[in-house]
Amino acid sequence: MDDYEALVAERDLLRTAIDRIPALIGHWNNDLRCDLANTAYGMLLGGDAAAMRGRHISEVLGSELYASNFPMVRGALDGIPQHFDRTLVDAGGVTRHLQVDYQPDIAGGFFVQVADVSERMAAQQRLGEVLEFQNAVLETTPDLITVFDLDEEKLLWASKSLSETYGYSVEGLSDPAERDRAVPSEDRGIYRAAQERVRLALDHEVVHCRHRMVTADGRSLWVERGLTPFKRNVEGRVTQYLSVSRDITGLVHAERQLDRAANHDDLTGLANRRQFISALEEAVGRESGEVALVYCDLDDFKSINDRHGHAVGDTVLCLVAERLSAVVRPSDLVARLGGDEFVILITGGIPEASALVERITERMRPVFPIGDLTLAVRASIGVAIGAQGASAEDLFARADADMYRMKPGTPRRALRARVRRAAVGRR
Repeated sequence: MDDYEALVAERDLLRTAIDRIPALIGHWNNDLRCDLANTAYGMLLGGDAAAMRGRHISEVLGSELYASNFPMVRGALDGIPQHFDRTLVDAGGVTRHLQVDYQPDIAGGFFVQVADVSERMAAQQRLGEVLEFQNAVLETTPDLITVFDLDEEKLLWASKSLSETYGYSVEGLSDPAERDRAVPSEDRGIYRAAQERVRLALDHEVVHCRHRMVTADGRSLWVERGLTPFKRNVEGRVTQYLSVSRDITGLVHAERQLDRAANHDDLTGLANRRQFISALEEAVGRESGEVALVYCDLDDFKSINDRHGHAVGDTVLCLVAERLSAVVRPSDLVARLGGDEFVILITGGIPEASALVERITERMRPVFPIGDLTLAVRASIGVAIGAQGASAEDLFARADADMYRMKPGTPRRALRARVRRAAVGRR
């Protein structure tokens, strides 16, 4: 193969390589006629690449596109590289997004390289739509969404509700003292324990906690918070977490109302039979100590209802509940079983039970002023004492029996003797 044949072979190889390149490659001379166009360039402009050679650029591009590109064409001919974007509809009717480069040729004319970025632009558009949707959700959700850096102990980002609902800013909560103010001291342990648990959490695992938050204007809200890993370091340790907090103040209040309805007497607000039985069974199930059950029944309460009406009777029951609650310790439990029956659960042994019965008796002696009425209300009191492990049913039965022995019409016994006798049957 002589030099000419080698040159022709090299030219053909180069032309084949250029045709295989997916980018659009071309060359326009000083007369703006095509010297070179690869297959991709020809397909974009709706013609055969070979047929483009020798034709003027205005014929190939069309008058409208040529007019749009002319400033860049002139710049390239003047030796200034040109880079610009162009959107056009190709020969097949498909809209193409192009990045065009005109590079001046020192021998005259300029080279053209066009990259079709339609797919990338479409992907960016889809991504933009997703981000726009996500931003709209984050901006409108009432939930508080935050990103917190565990290493720097710094709030990095927060949704709009941080300022709109809670009255704080990201910059403000970067101050540890301000963050502490946002969570009551008695609830900080709950929140910090959740932070420690999320350090060990798996990806997408959610650590839940419930605590109160104090808004910037001093309102107290209950929030339910979910923490999940957001970023890890090279060792795989969680360094940032995402938190979603929801205001559940209404739910907590509803739960408390349901609990109160299930465990408290509607009229007096005392514990009801269900709550008292549960507390008594728990007390007798402990391993040591003694339990005292005091049974209190109002004497001749039916005559108050019959003579003055049920409204007065209900007022008497509420006043009795107040007097009983006033003589017990915070650890004791006062309950209304129903009707005019009240019970008290105490721990503290015989002396405490004896002293309590004395206080109840003294507390009931004063009359009950109700409107224009002045009523004397008396109560019969029974006591049963037993060691832990005793039967709750047995304690109830013995206290009830002891109380009925003290009803009017039966001989009165010395109070301390009754208490000692109640203790004889303890188990």
